[in-house]
Amino acid sequence: MACSHYAINKAERYKIAFTSSRSGHRQIHVMKAKPEGKRNRPRNLSKNPAVGDGEPNWSPDGTKITFKRVQAGIPRGEIYRMDKDGTNQVRLTQNQVDDSLPAWSPDGTKIAFTSYRVHFWAKDPTWEIWTMDSSDGNPESQLTLTNPASEASWGPDWALRIE
Repeated sequence: MACSHYAINKAERYKIAFTSSRSGHRQIHVMKAKPEGKRNRPRNLSKNPAVGDGEPNWSPDGTKITFKRVQAGIPRGEIYRMDKDGTNQVRLTQNQVDDSLPAWSPDGTKIAFTSYRVHFWAKDPTWEIWTMDSSDGNPESQLTLTNPASEASWGPDWALRIE
């Protein structure tokens, strides 16, 4: 089993969300972080064979998961949000660029993410950090401007760390 991009939900007794290709394509699975035998089998939350899902991230209250979805035949991803059981999957970004690595704000109202966009002053796209409302994806606000950034994470003091 290939596994990458995982996140632990401390509010749910240490459940882990992770990306696995066990079904032949990337999907989001959840399970308890502490093995408990046969009762603790990974559950596939994506359940969509036509796409590749990855980069899961739990909301601070443990009720929702954001993730990146890449549609079959389209070489870019969009940010989605779903309930912790895989229901109510909602697309938050809708554009012609690659959006990745969603990260929840400490209070769960905002999501930071990286986006590969071309700016009007540049001829080549760069990875930049953007934020959006976690409820509906609007409005999107660009945080970095000229320095390519690969990933953002929120600190407990609301400082947005950019790498």
